[in-house]
Amino acid sequence: MTTHILIQCSKKKNLDVDSNLTWSEKTTLESWKSNWANSKTRIKAKKLYAGRAIKREFGFLSSNIDVSGYIISAGAGLVRLEEMIPSYESTFSSNIRPEYSEWHNLPLGGLSNLEVEKGDRIVSFAAPNYHRALRADPEFQRLALQFTVANTSPLSKDENVTSIQIHSRTAEYLGVAYIDLNSELLNQYLNGGIKRLEEVYLECENLPPLKQRRKITDEDLLALVESFESISSITNSVKYIRHTLGISASYERIRDAIHQLR
Repeated sequence: MTTHILIQCSKKKNLDVDSNLTWSEKTTLESWKSNWANSKTRIKAKKLYAGRAIKREFGFLSSNIDVSGYIISAGAGLVRLEEMIPSYESTFSSNIRPEYSEWHNLPLGGLSNLEVEKGDRIVSFAAPNYHRALRADPEFQRLALQFTVANTSPLSKDENVTSIQIHSRTAEYLGVAYIDLNSELLNQYLNGGIKRLEEVYLECENLPPLKQRRKITDEDLLALVESFESISSITNSVKYIRHTLGISASYERIRDAIHQLR
């Protein structure tokens, strides 16, 4: 049995971005694929991405057997770690990006790249925007029964997907920043499977009540807001972040983070 791990790409890269591979308002799927094919400078995917979270995840994958790793890329599609690819600028965290429905038609294709056998699992703790691309992939429904995701994922709404309950205080309990939470969820899963994450949830339930709000960096605040499956309103988001999560962040900071993602 193989566990197929799908992680999200990172904006930070070790290679200068190809001048023709920055997704803009004028970019079309056809022009992007043409520029991708004509790009001469390429590097292995696992050496291209330089973000802190993805580098940790590469380490987790390399130290586990019976695990196959892939990168959900907003510019390439679903990428094998050994794939030679050019450097590019395209992210699902921006409004200027490929449509989710186009993702599987990016240069390297989508979920059809997975060689999944009976009994295999597909596990992903990527941000909601990246899971929306997976949900739009024509192959998703065929593979839904083999998916395992957090309950905060858009994919968890599918009745065939295995959904793991993640407590709102998980980052606090595990001692990680919100920007590193998905990486740590992957680490916990690889070390103990669903059972370990269920244990973490129960342990979070037994945490003492929050006595005061905790400070958070702008980077972590942005990552926290990005982790929300949906945002009904800025006011509700402020209440949830300040009162439920016990985080010290002004209305203006939370509003600006939401606007930045939109």
